[in-house]
Amino acid sequence: MVVTIKSKSSKPPPGTTTIATAKLKPYPNNPRDNDAAVDQMCASIDEFGFCVPVLVKGLDVVDGHLRLKAALKMGIAEVPVYDVSHMTAEQVKAFRILVNRSVDWADWDNAKLVDELRSLASGMDDDLARLANMSGFSAAEVNALLYQAPMNLDDLEAQHGTHQDGDIWPEVKISVSPEIKLRFDAIMEVMEGDTELQRFSALLDAVEAGTLQDA
Repeated sequence: MVVTIKSKSSKPPPGTTTIATAKLKPYPNNPRDNDAAVDQMCASIDEFGFCVPVLVKGLDVVDGHLRLKAALKMGIAEVPVYDVSHMTAEQVKAFRILVNRSVDWADWDNAKLVDELRSLASGMDDDLARLANMSGFSAAEVNALLYQAPMNLDDLEAQHGTHQDGDIWPEVKISVSPEIKLRFDAIMEVMEGDTELQRFSALLDAVEAGTLQDA
């Protein structure tokens, strides 16, 4: 099956060409373990198109192994490539490492990042799942950035110290994203009469209203 990316130009970017996806040869000793990210890359390609060419030397992949895996999974027959045959074998080996390491060179300006995410979220009716797919952050990361909610126990412990059974963190602020609240309300309609769900629903209402008391 050949996949056509919706509403995207079929022309490769300037300076690139297209080549049959199946002809490309991944580097067998690629040091990046990216299998778990293939579905996320598929979602990105589906949203934006195949915008970043695969770097190749002949048919050998220099950079773009994750994009190539996603293209193969999606059944995309051809992908854009940019040939870097001017590189020596040593440069190719080094560039594979550098291009992946370089993503860690810079830090986020969290205030500006949150502004951008909030701007996107408002145009998506707070669809955090779609925002996560589009931004590259996980849903938990998006929720934490937008609502300042701790993502996991490690984040809580970083703020309040190591947790022991019976400890209470009275200063932990809880927030509930609109998406989660809507989904929970839908579950409540289906499971009406469940005592535990009713208690949890009351807790969410208290959090939303800002009336939750310290334990």
